[in-house]
Amino acid sequence: IGDVLRDYSGRIESILLDATSVPTPENSSTPDAMGLPFIPLVEVVERPPPSLPQLRALTNFAVSSNRAVSIRALTRFLHHCPMLQGLSIRTLRSPASTKPEDVEDIAEPALPYLKNIRVDGLLLHTTELLFSKLAPSLKEHMNVQVHFYGLGLPALQYGPAFQKFLSSMRHVHLIY
Repeated sequence: IGDVLRDYSGRIESILLDATSVPTPENSSTPDAMGLPFIPLVEVVERPPPSLPQLRALTNFAVSSNRAVSIRALTRFLHHCPMLQGLSIRTLRSPASTKPEDVEDIAEPALPYLKNIRVDGLLLHTTELLFSKLAPSLKEHMNVQVHFYGLGLPALQYGPAFQKFLSSMRHVHLIY
């Protein structure tokens, strides 16, 4: 997929990545997050992958999977999407959690045109990790829909990144 993105980077306006048919590892109660097929989760020291070009025409990116998407891989990918307007992440909630990820070493992507965010099925800590990386791009006029899985509204008091995000929004659609 990386080769296609390199060859057609100036023309691709929308990507829908449906990974729902990718099997979930059966031998782990908390598997690793699902990576994106064009962004490696770890850097290969011996032979680094060819770099991904700027996807200047890409305005919408949607991903659906059977487990949580890697926020590390997603953040790295978003650095290549300066014109992105819509981001949708859907997890089918099986299993409900993944191993925690460290994303401190990855800078926040600049997404000045981001208008719509839809997050469906991620746990609160994963959603907070995502919003902490999107914080510089969040604006009060955005359309945000978040559908949490497996927790109640009182859990929001424990999420400083999500509380900061909510404090700047005018219209937020939360589903539990």
